Amino acid sequence: TPAANLQAVAEVALDPDQRRIASALAVGPADDFADIRLPEYRSEKQVVIDVITLDSATCPPCGYMVEAVKRAVAAAGVPARWAEHKVTGRDGLGYMTKLGVQHIPTICIDGVTRFSSQIPDQPTLITAIKAACR
Repeated sequence: TPAANLQAVAEVALDPDQRRIASALAVGPADDFADIRLPEYRSEKQVVIDVITLDSATCPPCGYMVEAVKRAVAAAGVPARWAEHKVTGRDGLGYMTKLGVQHIPTICIDGVTRFSSQIPDQPTLITAIKAACR
């Protein structure tokens, strides 16, 4: 067994948040989340920012990322909206699956993963939002 696999199993076994995610993901591969609709990003009149988190209220890195997005959207000066999608619920799992997100927290801009497990500084995030503006 590769050492990385053993480490991943240990992390899930020892971390209550990781166990909660694993339990939520146990809905199984048969659940294709067909009922969860992503925005039609290209036809939106504003930049759409999806923040995939464990839960910003209980996960500090997730909270920092959500706050960074809030500030950047306000400072960017372009039409933009954002939403948090918590993987502790089915909606968040659906977004995570459909957007192909591998790590949390993650910022997707117009359906594209832009910042995965890293909180960008404000100038970088504002630039990314402005670049996506139509």
